[in-house]
Amino acid sequence: MEKQVITLSPGIIKIHEGGNDYLGIRISGRKKNFAVTRYADIRKIHGFILKEDSVELWKILGVKEINGEIYVYGPYYSGKFLSEIINYPPEKALYYILILVRILVALSARSASLSKIYCNGVVFPDDGGTLILPVQLMERVADQISGEERFPVFLSLNNPAFSGDKNLSFALGVILYRLLTGEYPFKGSTEEEVHFQMHEKEAIPPHLKSPGIKKEVSEFIMDALKKEEDKAVPLSEWSEKLERWIKEGFTETLSEQEKDILQKKALEYEKKATRILRFRTFLLRNKAKIVITAVILVVVGWFSSSIVKNALRPPLTAGKSPEEVIELFYNSINELNPQAMEDCVERGVAKELINEVTHLYVINRMRLAYEGQTGFIVADEWVKNGRPALSPETDVYGIANLSIVSEDEGTFIAEYEKWLPVSENETIEAESPVKSVGLIRKDRLYLRRKKDYWIIYRIENIDSRPYHWPDNRAPKKEKSAIPIIPPPDIIRTLPAVLVVSLLAPGNTVSPQK
Repeated sequence: MEKQVITLSPGIIKIHEGGNDYLGIRISGRKKNFAVTRYADIRKIHGFILKEDSVELWKILGVKEINGEIYVYGPYYSGKFLSEIINYPPEKALYYILILVRILVALSARSASLSKIYCNGVVFPDDGGTLILPVQLMERVADQISGEERFPVFLSLNNPAFSGDKNLSFALGVILYRLLTGEYPFKGSTEEEVHFQMHEKEAIPPHLKSPGIKKEVSEFIMDALKKEEDKAVPLSEWSEKLERWIKEGFTETLSEQEKDILQKKALEYEKKATRILRFRTFLLRNKAKIVITAVILVVVGWFSSSIVKNALRPPLTAGKSPEEVIELFYNSINELNPQAMEDCVERGVAKELINEVTHLYVINRMRLAYEGQTGFIVADEWVKNGRPALSPETDVYGIANLSIVSEDEGTFIAEYEKWLPVSENETIEAESPVKSVGLIRKDRLYLRRKKDYWIIYRIENIDSRPYHWPDNRAPKKEKSAIPIIPPPDIIRTLPAVLVVSLLAPGNTVSPQK
């Protein structure tokens, strides 16, 4: 009888020969790329098949050349691939995923846990059980597949930053997300884009993406998709949850009004996540340019700022009274003008605050150049307008309600509100009117004359407490990292003026000090 070959999935075939059926896995696209002497090593590789409560080995029986390509083959099981199951209705698919979880738990208990899950590396035989094809061979198959076949079959489940049970739980989270919402949580036209999103983008919670999914189901999936490597949902919990969802259901009935609210939240969530991802992508793609430009401008800045500027230009505080110097210092925070702030203080004073303003200035200019908007509202203007609710694209930063009182000659008390953007990882309740942290602060400032102008030589914070809304709902606690999107290390260590010419050609800022 002639040999018959049927393609089951990219790189996976059914071989009918001598009255028997075999499952073939392609390990080399060309015969010359495979040394037969390596076959002995490949035969040591095996897969697993779960039958009832027992786990057996799926062993390689031989190697064949078919149409100029090299395949290893083993026992054939008629069944459905995971790549088919993820397109089933969730009510039907969850049962198969529970079977998959059970074999993962069984393998983990035998210290034979897997490192990855491949969509065409998992088969559910018609007579029951689960077949896991050898992961090492599936990786070889993945390396040989290109184009549109490669992404959906191999690369949409596994996070390259994870391994072991952490990656298995992550992959299960991706599978459940796909089943319940109809979409993958991380999408892209290339594997690099998908992997970048896995690392950088926060997926929209399933209950927002598809209103009607129970919130506890959504939260469990999101826990599995968390990016912290030290936090993994145990496989045993997956088994418990799936059994409950199959029995009790995973959806709930919502009114049209409730669905509309969730859909609006999903839109806001997606806008914020996309904005952050675009900005980080921009930083990543332009990292080399930023470094090169920074090096060049460090030299230019040293000559223009350190020599010419200091020698020829008087400070902005020249001719101002102590109160005016203090007012200039704090107002420059709202203007994101670190150069003016440096004019008001002696070297080394308020260094952290000036660095904070510098970082926000850089982000402000980068967003303006890349997105056409800054994303920041000046705190003083926002407070004067009655503290209106903010859109997902905006945050409040700066000083408001500044008052300055003289204590002694050269000593003053400054009281003010300070508003800071909330970190991207911090959750804000839906009813919260703002998404920024407010503080009531009181500083004591010490000034002395230097030649013909006043300068601040010491700033002492004597009080700092949260700003409370009338309903006594306090904002979230202040984060140590001020920018919503922390700039890369090269930006953290350089003055803002060093990157402006790169990011906004034609909009360069001349040093003011």
